[in-house]
Amino acid sequence: MRIGLRTVKTAVGAAVAMFIVQALGIANWWVAGVLTVLAVRGTTRVSFRLALHRIIAAIVAGAMASVFYLLVGFNPWAYGLCLLFFFPVMVALRMTEGIVEGAIVATVILTNGLVNRTQLTGLLIIVLVSSAVGVFLNLFMPNVDDKIQTHQTAVTSVMIAALQSIQEELGDGVDAQATDGNGSTAADRVWLQLAQAKEAIDHGRRWTFQHYDNQILAENDYYRAYFEMRNHQYELLRTMQTCLDEGNGQLEEREALHDIIAATAKLLGEETPSATLMTAVKKIKRNLLQNPLASSNDGLVMRNETLLFARSLGELLNTKRQFALVVNAQK
Repeated sequence: MRIGLRTVKTAVGAAVAMFIVQALGIANWWVAGVLTVLAVRGTTRVSFRLALHRIIAAIVAGAMASVFYLLVGFNPWAYGLCLLFFFPVMVALRMTEGIVEGAIVATVILTNGLVNRTQLTGLLIIVLVSSAVGVFLNLFMPNVDDKIQTHQTAVTSVMIAALQSIQEELGDGVDAQATDGNGSTAADRVWLQLAQAKEAIDHGRRWTFQHYDNQILAENDYYRAYFEMRNHQYELLRTMQTCLDEGNGQLEEREALHDIIAATAKLLGEETPSATLMTAVKKIKRNLLQNPLASSNDGLVMRNETLLFARSLGELLNTKRQFALVVNAQK
């Protein structure tokens, strides 16, 4: 049996909230424990929003319950009518997270069988205490930086491996259909590596969203921007490999592209791609546009695939360069 941090926070928070309310001499102190259990959430930002919604829901539910109980009596019909009107109001206010808490407040008033200022004030204090305890506990969230950085490293390493495999496909005298000891071609390895990159990117993005939701004062979007940048590069690498597949590994300017890919693999980490490297890609695109068109259909296909490959490579470098410039400017 594994007891996680959220379980511990919930148990401790419920007990603390009940002790506080009981120490204040407020009746129905047990309600604080139930509301605290509902208040503990997975992220800090969510807990702040939920606290506000719960307080508003408690006020609305308390007011509506008081009206219906005084008009219809303390019975199930009055309770049902209260919820019948309370739910749509909370939906209209876009505060559905507070519906359960509001229903609990209405239930407590029903079971007590009375409506007075002391009871309503006490219930409001209970909601405030449980919300405050829940928010306080949600400030203590596990640090997910290590998990994010693990996926960050995995993405970088596997994308470098994919570039090296593409570089291998562009080597002189390389047979595109040649296989290794596992029966895989260089293209097969690229697609496998890209699948691994996408998996690492998706995992990293999920942890990044949790990291962002746990920040209150800081608005650091570095990790989100990083994985968005890598996801865009992943799509560009897919396009580049598709070009190689369509051209059966045959592209124009193979030697120049081979050298640029080799240099790109070395700079895919935190380094900023050099202007020289990007200029080399532009030169290839310019040469392709200036060279005479081939007369054969295969030659035209090769030209088109080479152009698309070079454009994607240039965008891959520029995407990383722009990201690095923004990061450096914020330091």
